[in-house]
Amino acid sequence: MWKPMLITYQEDLPEGKDWIYQIKYDGFRCGVEWTAGTIRLWSRNGKELTKQFPEIVEACERLSNQISDFLPILLDGELVVLRTTYQAEFPLIQKRGRMRAADKIKRTSNERPATFICFDILQFKGKDTTKHSTEKRQHLLESIFQQMDANNRIKPITTFNKTDEIMQIMRLHQAEGIIAKNKNYHYAQGKRTDQWIKTKYYRSFPIFLTGWNRENDYFDVSIFDNGEIISCGKVKHGFSDEEKDTLTTFMKEKGQKTNNRWQIEPSVCLQIN
Repeated sequence: MWKPMLITYQEDLPEGKDWIYQIKYDGFRCGVEWTAGTIRLWSRNGKELTKQFPEIVEACERLSNQISDFLPILLDGELVVLRTTYQAEFPLIQKRGRMRAADKIKRTSNERPATFICFDILQFKGKDTTKHSTEKRQHLLESIFQQMDANNRIKPITTFNKTDEIMQIMRLHQAEGIIAKNKNYHYAQGKRTDQWIKTKYYRSFPIFLTGWNRENDYFDVSIFDNGEIISCGKVKHGFSDEEKDTLTTFMKEKGQKTNNRWQIEPSVCLQIN
């Protein structure tokens, strides 16, 4: 069973000749098990996703003859619904993952299809490649995709050698972040290492609190637009325990309660990422 290599978060990216860089997409980590007769999709937790994403299976089937000499292969990547070449919309892929009705899955896969962004190969011609270096595995991936017709549903990830180049792409497309990979390191299945590093691209802006839901512990956040209060989402993470206690106590004392929700007039401002 496929066990994905895990990524370590840190604020700063490592730099130097031993590192390559790729855009981090906001989607479902996915392994594609691809043989001459079957295509199966797996989540990072071992859940089969094949039925939920028929457009990926169909794309693989159409390409199988072109890469038959390389099969079986096992690919590692991200299932996404793309907004731009480098930005994915997580709520849409999340919605797809929850679907169970075959007719609804088929309709949605035609209207707003998912894409598999491939960034690693763990099996090539039926042989394990996890002991190879990242650089060598990237070359194997290139050799496979060079044999394929351009396909909108299965794409190889773009790799950069310099941080300034990929930083421009990330900011332009407002991508989720960047992943740095040591090109000399092997694939450590199921392990979190400091040889794959991710950093996130945060956009910060000021908001104010307008409510709190005790059931799910989310705060409602809003902004002013020409004097009108406009809801812009919810926030739950990033508070210290002391900050959280202070805010919930304030909500209970100053807010208006309806069932398990409190609402409050604009009075508490935050900076949100």
